[in-house]
Amino acid sequence: RIKAEERERYREWATEAAGVYERNAKASVKRMAAVEKIMIAERFAEYPEIFFPHQMDYRGRIYPVPHHLTPQGDDLAKGLLRFAAGMPITERGAWWLKVHIANCFGVDKVSFAERVAWVEKNMDGLLDSALEPVDGDRMWMNADDPIQALAACFELAGYMLEGPTFVSRLSIPMDGSCNGLQNFSALLLDEVGGAETNLVPRSKPADIYTRVAEEVKRQLDQDIAAGSPYAAIWHGRVNRSLVKRPVMTLPYGATLSGMRSQIEEELMSSTPALFPRKDTWAACGYLATVTYAAIGRVVIAARGAMDWLQEVARAVSKCDSPIWWTTPLGFPVLQDYRKKEAKQVWVHIDGARERLILQFDGDKLDKGRQALGISPNFVHSLDSSHMMGTVMIGADNGIEHWSLIHDSYGTHAAMTDVLHACIREAFIEQYSSNLLDKFRQEVTGQLDAEHLADIPEMPPVGTLDLAGVRDSLYFFA
Repeated sequence: RIKAEERERYREWATEAAGVYERNAKASVKRMAAVEKIMIAERFAEYPEIFFPHQMDYRGRIYPVPHHLTPQGDDLAKGLLRFAAGMPITERGAWWLKVHIANCFGVDKVSFAERVAWVEKNMDGLLDSALEPVDGDRMWMNADDPIQALAACFELAGYMLEGPTFVSRLSIPMDGSCNGLQNFSALLLDEVGGAETNLVPRSKPADIYTRVAEEVKRQLDQDIAAGSPYAAIWHGRVNRSLVKRPVMTLPYGATLSGMRSQIEEELMSSTPALFPRKDTWAACGYLATVTYAAIGRVVIAARGAMDWLQEVARAVSKCDSPIWWTTPLGFPVLQDYRKKEAKQVWVHIDGARERLILQFDGDKLDKGRQALGISPNFVHSLDSSHMMGTVMIGADNGIEHWSLIHDSYGTHAAMTDVLHACIREAFIEQYSSNLLDKFRQEVTGQLDAEHLADIPEMPPVGTLDLAGVRDSLYFFA
């Protein structure tokens, strides 16, 4: 007979083994994906230029049609791609290249001047990475985005050898500061959320992830004083990276359960021996609850807007009708989730009779998904409009080449100053009118008189002056 303690040890071993198998499987998938990207890059390297056809989803978001090697891919994909047409880098472009290199190494929570100073201080190691990427000190391998860092080191070496006439083909990306919350803060002119997401000028970039982490730590101290065992476990172990994903995904519909899974994944990838695995789920559940509440205290208006949107979606669903709205650029969005239905199908595969279950959308409106989906879909339609608006203003100001992700826009180093200004002008222009009120007017037009009263009162609007975005250097950085 197996003793109780042996069964417990076996369960612990089985849990640990399952984690190892999962990590090995993920590593295998990553290796295969890397091989595919490199094979595609080698296949198309002989052509002077290649093109990425794009498609638009029902919210207006734009995605490249090809898979694997695209401008919206991972670090390897982005690091392998260059603009076919080059431009002289110029002295100012070289300055932006240095900012980009610092960003790749994770030196992105400080001012632009400090980022450039960091690059100049580490110039020998960066040039060694370009000249001896394999046999040298390989500083590039310590970067947060190593392949993009190596690509930037090659460009830096070219600039140091040829000066401002060096022909650069690298895209310099500008990333939004938790872009979903930026959009919600602008919607409601929220002074607090706007300050935490760089909608107002600052000498150094605001970091909402660090701000939330500090709020979580304060709550932990209070819970420890009250005798909470899980608060004591987490004391001294909460950092920016642990709360980053929950904060980032909140505007896109992250739930409390989802946040718990995100925290567990981050925990397992960094400190798997923090406490016994059997306690992990409960401990992460506790921290998810604390983090969710902390985010709400930091960005109160954004949470209010998301709750309001859900109430509106529920009111429209009472009419058994989908919901639609128009983006700031005039793109019509239809959110129409239907309940899934299943059908059993028997097939013969290799001589054996197998049963397959086919799922498809039915005729009945899925009211639950309508409410859960409205917040992320609405903010996605807004960030897509901001990207398109930026491209239109940029085209009017001489930008011809783009590398675009939903909240990250890139162009040649020499044109980055222009792009930096265009991003801010497009954002100010988009939110120059009350978009939430326009949304409400469109929705009320979809309801009959009986259900008009179900639309809740508009959430309160703050006093944030969006003109400050024009002078906010770190709005997209």
